Amino acid sequence: HWTVEEFEEVWNPSNCEVWALEKAMVSGGYRLAGRWLPGPLGGRFKEIRFGERKNTPLWNHMKCRRGPRVLTPGDRSILDDPMFTHLQPPDQPV
Repeated sequence: HWTVEEFEEVWNPSNCEVWALEKAMVSGGYRLAGRWLPGPLGGRFKEIRFGERKNTPLWNHMKCRRGPRVLTPGDRSILDDPMFTHLQPPDQPV
């Protein structure tokens, strides 16, 4: 469950780039493992980045499906969560 802003800041995979999901043995759910970079001796996962300059790591909630995030309209306490700091209004002069 990504916000509209998060979705719009994720870059599409490059041509022929592979983004892989890993299955969690305990929960049975899937987690976004990252970009697969093949190599001569196998390969490795590289973390997917997002943002205007592609330098911000994905938040954990963006990597795996979880239950819905409950937001109550008008309740500003949710903005205390570091995951939502980008949604906080700028400081306003008094």
